[in-house]
Amino acid sequence: MNKTFTLILLILSSTLLLQGQITISNSTLPDAGDTLRTHIDPAPTFSFDASPQEDGEWIFNNLTSATVLETIFSDPTSGTSSGFPSATSVTVTPEGTEFYYLTDDVGLHELGLYGSDPVAGILEVDAAYSSPLTVRRAPLRYGDENDQETGLYYPIPLSLIPDTLLNELPIQPDSLRLNVSLQRNDLVDGWGTATINEVVYDVLRERREEIRQIKVEALLPFLGWQDVSGIIEELAPGFGVGEPDTIVSYNFFSDTEIEPIAVVNVDGEDNPISIEYKANIITSAEPTLSSRKLEVTASPNPSIGILEFAFKGAPADRYRIQVRNIVGQSLWEDSLYIDGKARLTADLTHLNRGTYFYTIFDSNGNPLLTQRLVFIRA
Repeated sequence: MNKTFTLILLILSSTLLLQGQITISNSTLPDAGDTLRTHIDPAPTFSFDASPQEDGEWIFNNLTSATVLETIFSDPTSGTSSGFPSATSVTVTPEGTEFYYLTDDVGLHELGLYGSDPVAGILEVDAAYSSPLTVRRAPLRYGDENDQETGLYYPIPLSLIPDTLLNELPIQPDSLRLNVSLQRNDLVDGWGTATINEVVYDVLRERREEIRQIKVEALLPFLGWQDVSGIIEELAPGFGVGEPDTIVSYNFFSDTEIEPIAVVNVDGEDNPISIEYKANIITSAEPTLSSRKLEVTASPNPSIGILEFAFKGAPADRYRIQVRNIVGQSLWEDSLYIDGKARLTADLTHLNRGTYFYTIFDSNGNPLLTQRLVFIRA
């Protein structure tokens, strides 16, 4: 009798746990006509437990952001490229780059892009992934795991490569291309509740690990496409190709919202370095003045350490620029008063080669935007 009673309790406990889990259906996948509204906090202060959890509780309170970021999914015919006939939607970044997507019964898939290249931002490309990059899957359940490999290929004009470098190659190439290869592992390793500034959601948590590698390939006579990244790196140390870069994030999804509830980006020790989260309160249908007009670019990017920050359309205010490493440590900052346009040159040659982030703050200390920097110093 006692054994039977114990078995019944175990069954009931397992059933109650299963009832707490949710399934993310394809009704939450964005498509043409949808707008995702999120905030970004580039310097979060919450503690984060990255271990797998059942019936977990993740609390993200005291998050700050001055603007609402809008990602608008439009009809693909409104885009410029004709190279994505299967696309069901397109989004456009503030810089004008178009990303094409296919939404179907099993997921949201990124097909490719048209506009500035995603590595250096200096080439105009019209490129498709070798196979669609699945951004979100549905239905999504606890325990699901998926792996995928894909990449972007786009040409590099030989005119951009110094003759002194080309002449050092053992064989003169007919053409060059950039190969941006991606490997992703997605594992739904947790379920429970996520609290965003006091608003509670039932969620699944997906751990995403992406390994990104940038290669330079040359089309050589009689040999076809060959990887010459090692040669480029040897002839121009610090060029930044050939070495993989690992990016880890934790994505929290609800079965009622099209936005991810939260995307927590972490460093190599699972410390949070930024969080993008659902905008719970929309006070106006129009973006804020800052999010609508302020544009800041850092160039060149990648850089050897000498940067120029260019502000455009900035409302009159004193702005602070802060450069941080991937663990959130502030390494450099400066401030200036801007009304409209301005430029600021920064000498960061003392920083080592690697990935950094710069954040723009207003005079009240509110973070307005965060962008990635890559230094290719030896």
